[in-house]
Amino acid sequence: MTKKEYQKWIKRLKKYWKMMEKEYERFLMKEKQIEELMEKETGEQLEFFYVDGMAVGIGHKDWGRHNRKHPKYFPLIHDSDLSK
Repeated sequence: MTKKEYQKWIKRLKKYWKMMEKEYERFLMKEKQIEELMEKETGEQLEFFYVDGMAVGIGHKDWGRHNRKHPKYFPLIHDSDLSK
């Protein structure tokens, strides 16, 4: 692809990138609201965790608590258990 063709593709695709960014921002805001609700109802600072861009479970925001030796150990809870 020539530089000129590349620039044409940028111009052509830019609007779709902006649409995706806008929707992704809305998604992140909604996810934050859900995490805040989860914290309010459980009393724990929990968050969704991702692998390769997909939510695969819920874990504690304090990474130290993922360690089994931590006195307040909190395991990662996987989607396979949450979907049952």
